[in-house]
Amino acid sequence: MAQHGRTLAVTLSLGILTPSCNSSQAEEFVTLRGESGNEGTLAEACNSGKCQFVNIAFLSTFGNNQAPVQNLAGHCNPASGTCTGQSGCCRTCQSKSSQILLSFGGSVLASIRTSADEARQVADYIWNNLPGGQSDSRPLGGSVLDGVEPDTEAGGTQSYDELARSLKGHNGQGKTVYYAAVPQCPYSATCFDGAIIISCCEIVWVQFDSNPPIERRTSMGRTDALYSRSHRWASASAAQVLMRWPQWPGEVYSGGLVVSKALVSQALPTIWLLPEFGGLIRQKRSFYDNGYSASIKDSIYLSSLSIW
Repeated sequence: MAQHGRTLAVTLSLGILTPSCNSSQAEEFVTLRGESGNEGTLAEACNSGKCQFVNIAFLSTFGNNQAPVQNLAGHCNPASGTCTGQSGCCRTCQSKSSQILLSFGGSVLASIRTSADEARQVADYIWNNLPGGQSDSRPLGGSVLDGVEPDTEAGGTQSYDELARSLKGHNGQGKTVYYAAVPQCPYSATCFDGAIIISCCEIVWVQFDSNPPIERRTSMGRTDALYSRSHRWASASAAQVLMRWPQWPGEVYSGGLVVSKALVSQALPTIWLLPEFGGLIRQKRSFYDNGYSASIKDSIYLSSLSIW
């Protein structure tokens, strides 16, 4: 395609991140890990040496006067202290220019519903135990993560604006904290508070999987929904938009699958018109070897979004 040489700009407004590898060589870009115990190690996810983010999922319990709890899906048990051994893997990833983010929330999100003060307390916990701070009980040992990503697919985004401001307030303490967002593809002005989309994020990973209208309309040869929804998210955030797309039916729960032929012939010629478009995200590393990526790689830069 004539536009294949477009540079993928990647910045997050809690700090500017410039990938160290050339975008034309970057087949992997974003890796979200932590949903399945059969994914392999964190270090294995980074050993490709490709340019990528690694999102560790999830900090699934917090807010509502609950003690924060991580759930790393069988990789280790934070409660018993076995996750401290992951610090070496984190350093391996960072040595290969991978930026490691904590994903908090998910489909079982315990949202912050009580007060702005509690949102600040959660922000302080995240800062002191993962990206910076001085906590003696860091769940990932000596690992110093590079940022955070709220996954609000379960809804309940109250006080996330205060959490974002509080995390941003920790910048300047010797560590830059990056902030990303993963909205669902149907645009909603109430999906995120303004600080998350408008003030804190310059990159948005829009989740097109598990969204039946996208699958249905694309299979009918209509790509207007792809363009309009992507454009609305990009316009709301002034962000570079990457699209999270499933590659086979086992990755989706309620639709959103677009077969590779339809993606190349119908969807890509439309979404390439978006000046904010930055690429596609592959969802789960364990699903990669199905030929989907190979069938579209000559048409677009790929990103990878698996779960650790």
